[in-house]
Amino acid sequence: MVQRVKQDWRNDGGIAESKCSCEFCVFSPQSAADCICSGCSCEFCVFSPQSAADCICSGLPAFDRVDLPAHFTLLLNFVVLASAVVLSFVWHLPVRAGLLFISVDTFVASVGLIAYLMLLATLAHPAIAVTFALIFNADLFYDAQMWAQSVIRSGNSSLALRLLGRLFHYLYLLLPMVHAFGKKTENIYSSLRVPHGEWRYPLFSLGYALALAAFCYFLALFALQKKKHI
Repeated sequence: MVQRVKQDWRNDGGIAESKCSCEFCVFSPQSAADCICSGCSCEFCVFSPQSAADCICSGLPAFDRVDLPAHFTLLLNFVVLASAVVLSFVWHLPVRAGLLFISVDTFVASVGLIAYLMLLATLAHPAIAVTFALIFNADLFYDAQMWAQSVIRSGNSSLALRLLGRLFHYLYLLLPMVHAFGKKTENIYSSLRVPHGEWRYPLFSLGYALALAAFCYFLALFALQKKKHI
């Protein structure tokens, strides 16, 4: 849906171009010629899930199509958390420290995971990115490395198997981890008891997640510049 105030058409050899100015425009899933082409100036724009190269509007305010769902999800998480805290005080239900630990650790892990998925979605289709992240993860190659080492220790120390073990090891180091200190905190997830000094692991995980998010952001920015999308 587009509300146009002024529209000029020019046809050169069957190639049509449009230049318009509008008060309000909605980018619907249609072709770029039917939507708003270059030279458009808008007061407000809503982006639909389509290619950024199809609809590029100059002079737009800083409004990203991912901001609204992300802010809504964050607000929903805060509403659920606040409701749980209020109900625990009203009904006098004690909240175990393990639940708070798991909530904090899961939130920190989601920061790094979202940054990694953002990078993969920049390089490939989002469906391919999610499938790749689900199948080819660090845990998969860690288990494969352990399998290769166990076969080598059993007596089969061929060159191909040793090279395969090395490959699994480097792929495990290359791919990001969802829970950076999962081996240290797995007992807390089962017992819901936080021993003294274990609260440092969410802080360490936060540092890892922020470093991973910064790396993925700059790498995605570089990829977008190479593709000339920005």
